[in-house]
Amino acid sequence: MSDDHPHFDAETGPWPLGWAVALGAGALAAGLAGGVGGAETAAALVIGALSFAVFGVLLGAGGVERSAPAAGDDHGHAQGHGHGGQH
Repeated sequence: MSDDHPHFDAETGPWPLGWAVALGAGALAAGLAGGVGGAETAAALVIGALSFAVFGVLLGAGGVERSAPAAGDDHGHAQGHGHGGQH
């Protein structure tokens, strides 16, 4: 029986782009805290710094396991999805 779901291999370790994502999350958090939440500038910066730290540890420093498509996985494209083929 064919499995229609894509298969992923686990990736561990640092993710350099994770630091950029963390920086964006920190800036967004600080902006929202100051602009929408009405927080003082110092409080908004603390919120942004904490958000950056959390996302930086999780994404940039390799604190979470990411998934990547398995090598040789065709994502089900050769299984006849929507083309009248049997599964």
